[in-house]
Amino acid sequence: MVRFLLGKSLVAVLLSPLFLLTAVASTPVSEPCPSGPNLEPGDPPDEMVVQSIEICGTFAGDPKPLKELIGSKIETGPGDRLDPGTLKKDFRAVWSLGRMDSLRIGLAQGKRGIIVVFEIEERG
Repeated sequence: MVRFLLGKSLVAVLLSPLFLLTAVASTPVSEPCPSGPNLEPGDPPDEMVVQSIEICGTFAGDPKPLKELIGSKIETGPGDRLDPGTLKKDFRAVWSLGRMDSLRIGLAQGKRGIIVVFEIEERG
């Protein structure tokens, strides 16, 4: 009797509109990274100021929660001097979340400083 009820429940869930929405929501979402003149980590002088932090890449679902989580782990912020040591700590902190297949930190020249780009591929 339990198997029968579970089987019916499973069929009902599979056929329900909620299941279809869930299936659609789990489709990977790709957010393009900013384009512009890219810099190598050793290129900018120490006096360069961080203009902004961008988090982009491929997300397993809604990118907002993961972007907020990543943002909470990053010490580097707008207005800070670009510090390679802090960027290494940021990389380790974000990678330690264990939710990504790949992580890359890139630097791009912005109008008012350096744009620090965290490019990720979330585990699906």
